[in-house]
Parts: sequence; structure tokens; C-alpha cells
Amino acid sequence: VKRNASTLEVDNDKVYIEGSHEWWMAKGAYEASLEEYGGGGDACTVDDYQELVLQFSFVTLFGVAFPLTGLLALVSNIVEIYIDSYKLCHNMRRPLAQRVSSIPDTWLKILKIVTLICIVTNIVIVFTNSDVVSEQLSVEKDTSEMWLYAFLFEHIIIVFILLFWAAIPSEPKGITQLKNLSKKIQRSVLISNSHNLQT
Repeated sequence: VKRNASTLEVDNDKVYIEGSHEWWMAKGAYEASLEEYGGGGDACTVDDYQELVLQFSFVTLFGVAFPLTGLLALVSNIVEIYIDSYKLCHNMRRPLAQRVSSIPDTWLKILKIVTLICIVTNIVIVFTNSDVVSEQLSVEKDTSEMWLYAFLFEHIIIVFILLFWAAIPSEPKGITQLKNLSKKIQRSVLISNSHNLQT
């Protein structure tokens, strides 16, 4: 099968003009013969989420040790967008569209845990490898006083992040109000329809 801008060639002998009934049938048969993306269903997104969470983990956990990690991850993601789009458009069967409101809760919890762990790792990396911190705090390196400062800074940042998560809702207030209004309208329509059916 060869695809062109306006034609579809099957088995080197039949060429269908784009938009014709035969073209659509041949295109459908061709796409149905392709391998299903990621095994199909919810399983196809697991590998994608896993890859992104691993990349996020490396960037946040060791970003202080190698600051270019974020830039390299950005470049990697831009390249991957083009590779995945080609793969989805040409080499794989199109996945069925599914409506989702956000990242699945499991992955969101994992990202939050990684965020909290990265605070600890970055504080430890900075306090063990940087002379600037010991100079600014006027303490000797690798002493209990320095580790007390590290413990304090770590907890201040963790408390700040937890307060930030608590203060910002996962859904804007206006959207929540619109959803509640929509549910009220649906209930009133259902009730009025049931009354009409009874009479």
C-alpha cells in the first residue's frame, strides 16, 4: 500500500482517487491491518505516561547536579512529538479517542511524591557539594549544624509546596459552578419529562 496526497495505491495494481467510495474502503482496510498502538485500550497510554514520569523524575531529582537536564529533556520531547506523530499517522492504527479531564490520579500521585523526594535530593546535593552554602551560612561543611540548616530548608520548602497544593483547587471555581448548574438543569429536564410521561 502506498499513500499519496490524493491517491491510494494497493498491491501495485489498483489506484483509488481520494474521496471515492473505493478509496475510503481501501483506506479503512489498510488502517485496520496496521498494528494497534501500544496494545490498545488503556494500556497504550501507560508506556507514554511512564516515559514522561521517568523523564520528569530525572530532571527534578538531579537537575541541580546537571542544570542542562531540563533543556535536554525539552529537546527530547520536541523530537519525540514529531516521531510519535509520524508513527501514529503512518505506522500504527489510530487509537480510539477517549475523553479525559486530567492526568489519571495514580500518575498525579506519583508526580507529587517525586516532587517531594526531589526537594530532599536537591537539598542534599547542594549542601554536600557547594561551598557557597557553608560560606553564606557561616558554618563548616559536613557538620551537624549544616545538616540542621539543610533539614530546616527542606521542611520549609515542603510545607510551602503542601500549602500551595492545598490553596489551588484542581478545578477553577467557575467551572465547578457551571458543572453544578448543568447537573441541576439535567435533573429538572428529567423530572419534567417523567411528569409528562405519567400524564
